[in-house]
Amino acid sequence: MKNLCKIFDGTHQTPTYVEKGVPFYSVEHVTANQFHRTKYISSDVFEKENKRIKLEKGDILMTRIGSIGVARYIDWDVKASFYVSLALIKKSEKINNEYLCHFIKSDFFQAELWKRTIHVAFPQKINLNEIGECLVEVPNIYEQVKIANMLSSIDKKIEVEIHILINLQKQKKILLKELFI
Repeated sequence: MKNLCKIFDGTHQTPTYVEKGVPFYSVEHVTANQFHRTKYISSDVFEKENKRIKLEKGDILMTRIGSIGVARYIDWDVKASFYVSLALIKKSEKINNEYLCHFIKSDFFQAELWKRTIHVAFPQKINLNEIGECLVEVPNIYEQVKIANMLSSIDKKIEVEIHILINLQKQKKILLKELFI
């Protein structure tokens, strides 16, 4: 992977959180895929970290401590900072990052991470340089885009179906409550 893109980690300092400010992402946000409910840091702290490394649309955040290898493609305009427990995989001209995000979720890549994970650490973790050593299968760019588009459309369909399922479960609960009062 290190030959395809640059990989960074977030701040190693736990920041002082503020009531309102700039979102601050951690493992929980990536694993739950909920980036709208975050803790916040001040603009000053954000600007300092943003000079070191900047999150951008098209990047990937991947968990590297605890739940290792959960990846989220940043498909929104982002102004946020992130903690050391996440790896930031910067978009690159050498690979389609949307494809790469899907590839990270593959059994092949998860096995690559597993081989390089420090299993005796608690919680388990993978060092940043070891992520770069993971092998990545790279078809031509045309195939990468086709694969990414197909898998992303399936993910969107799954999201819609989950939303429908949740609503149906709520309706059922209401109906059961009304039927058996």
